Amino acid sequence: MTGEEKINIDEFDGKKFKNRFVEEDDNRKAVVTHYLHNYHNGVKDHFEEEVCSIHKTNC
Repeated sequence: MTGEEKINIDEFDGKKFKNRFVEEDDNRKAVVTHYLHNYHNGVKDHFEEEVCSIHKTNC
């Protein structure tokens, strides 16, 4: 997995907590998954152009 890792320390109720966030550089799998999960409703339209470019097809 590649990505950018961000760590910050928050204080809540006098206690410190370390939060770690990893942001994925490549979200192609997520875009395709969202598209397929929403194929039968209007939400798929939001992802369709990017899915077509990922798979280099004419949708």
